[in-house]
Amino acid sequence: MNVVHFVNMVHEIVIEPPPDRRARTRARRLDEITSAALELLRDEGLEGLTTHALARRLDLAVGALYRYFPSKTSLLAAVERRALNELGAHLQRSLDACEGAFRGDRVALTRLVLAGRAYARFARERRTEAGLIGQMLADPRTLVPGDEGAALVSTTMSLLGAVAALFSAAVDEATLPAGDAMDRAVLFWSGLRGVLELSKLRAHAPGFDAAPLADAMMCALLVGFGAEADAVRRALSAVQRFEGKGRAKESGE
Repeated sequence: MNVVHFVNMVHEIVIEPPPDRRARTRARRLDEITSAALELLRDEGLEGLTTHALARRLDLAVGALYRYFPSKTSLLAAVERRALNELGAHLQRSLDACEGAFRGDRVALTRLVLAGRAYARFARERRTEAGLIGQMLADPRTLVPGDEGAALVSTTMSLLGAVAALFSAAVDEATLPAGDAMDRAVLFWSGLRGVLELSKLRAHAPGFDAAPLADAMMCALLVGFGAEADAVRRALSAVQRFEGKGRAKESGE
């Protein structure tokens, strides 16, 4: 099951000719530029992401960079789109990997818990991308205006739609009472993001660990939405066992 299935959208299949050499070269260059921009964000923060700084990092003339991104806004839009797409792909892979792994009468609730923990894992492993997504949402300024900003909002809403579909499935299986699925998805994502951003406290409090707090926040939200506390605890335990088996398989144990 993928994000397209989650949001119940049907797309016409269009067979396109393979890209020519020039298009492939341009695509590789765009990937190199956005990768370098993410590295610059990691090292210098959002304010340090300028076309001049990026051109220096890539050893390019600023004019050459403008052939790909005519402004900082278009560059920021591309980097944010890449971060959102990577989060969406991570979520899809995580849910695909557990397909058929859970049994019983709370499969949808368990998959919802797995999605929450997958987001937490993305925040730990892809801190720059997760931080950019969070900053773009939390900053009161409109950092990417116009059509580019609207496209980013559309991508974000598709991600939230994927989570909302999981909430709808949990209602269908009666582990959650009826409620607005999109509202729940927004609260679920926002709550987890807020807790996970506390990971920065480790710089001054080395023993601080946001991961258990993220689990606690997730469970509290699900119980607040009407799930039985025992059902949520069992779902979390099932996901933890599943993840443990995956780690053991990866390490060859």
